[in-house]
Amino acid sequence: MCLLLRLTMAVIDYEEDFIPPWNLPLLQDPIRSRIIDILLYSERWTHQKREEREMVLRVPTHMVQILRETIYHDTTNEVQQQCQSNNNIFLESWQYENLFNKIDNFIQAYNNQRK
Repeated sequence: MCLLLRLTMAVIDYEEDFIPPWNLPLLQDPIRSRIIDILLYSERWTHQKREEREMVLRVPTHMVQILRETIYHDTTNEVQQQCQSNNNIFLESWQYENLFNKIDNFIQAYNNQRK
């Protein structure tokens, strides 16, 4: 979640410093490469080339998708069993639901700001 907030702040700061979020030193591979891959893949299906600013505005949405996939992977039985066998703490199903709701609320607020 902290990375999502930082990327969103980079989107806001882009108007002043023109540093795209995927160039932040805080952003490490494989997440950096995933975001760039998603942006390039989606660009293949458009009829015109997107400007960098348009791609910057899409970064939080793509980061939310990566975050959802990561959390969903954690809910699988295999990961849950690993946590139990290693005596690690894992979340209950209602806690995962709460986490997904918070992510959804965040991206809704982000999209409402852009309108």
